[in-house]
Amino acid sequence: MIKPAQQDIDITLHVVGRIESLSSPVISGETDGKVISIHVDEGDAVKEGELLAILDVRLFEILQAQEKSELKRIQILIANKKKTLNRRTKLAKSKSIS
Repeated sequence: MIKPAQQDIDITLHVVGRIESLSSPVISGETDGKVISIHVDEGDAVKEGELLAILDVRLFEILQAQEKSELKRIQILIANKKKTLNRRTKLAKSKSIS
């Protein structure tokens, strides 16, 4: 007769599958743009504020120059309208125009 004994048994299981992370952080910028250099590799640990990539800023610089030009144009338009208003106000007070 064989006596029962308690002992550890190693079990190895071979399976086919895929490992997925429970969480996948999404990294996005405040703006769109062409990436010209990347400073980290996939899987690298990074800290808050660390430089990850550099965007091509030429398009943004062109757009900024256009916006500054438009702002200047509008400021000139406002200044001219104020001059016209002041001139007409003076003429109206002097009853030179109806």
